[in-house]
Amino acid sequence: MLTIKDPTLKRMILEHMIERLDQEGYVALIAEGADPELLEVLKHRAALDIVRAANTKALPDMAVDLEAPAVIGCFTRLDAIKRDVELQDYLVANGATNEMLLQWFRLDKHEATRLRALMLPEGKPRGMPPPNERPAVHVTWSQICRTYSDENTPSKVRRLHEAHRRWPIHALWSTLHEFGDDASIPASASKSRSR
Repeated sequence: MLTIKDPTLKRMILEHMIERLDQEGYVALIAEGADPELLEVLKHRAALDIVRAANTKALPDMAVDLEAPAVIGCFTRLDAIKRDVELQDYLVANGATNEMLLQWFRLDKHEATRLRALMLPEGKPRGMPPPNERPAVHVTWSQICRTYSDENTPSKVRRLHEAHRRWPIHALWSTLHEFGDDASIPASASKSRSR
């Protein structure tokens, strides 16, 4: 239980109860544990009465019961969404193709095209790295897949690009598949959330 002492928060709680009472009626609030007598007292109170009551010592502190796991879960999901958006933007800005974006993120074709038009890098080399640089790309990818086996494919691709920044992501991805081998794509990679 969290104790509410602040008059403004007390006023907001009372106003919220009145608003719900107007919208949902007595039955819904009583089913949640609200006192019927309190609801009757609040029902016809003027807004000024609520403000005055909240600012007097006569109104006791209130308590709020927060379900910690649910609140933590909410922020965990928000953090994951922010990370996915940041990852998506990084991949777009560094040369991921529409096909890659559609495969890895929950985007439609128009959104993927719009993002690439906004963020497509200029002046990056096109095509695959020269043959003498490709083995290093394969070695780096193999190390990333072993070290970060729990990460999804887009996160691993970002790590690969960070190790070989000279080349756009589509060139590195083409290098990984130059022999037509899809073994480097983890089957368990799930799509990330998009905005």
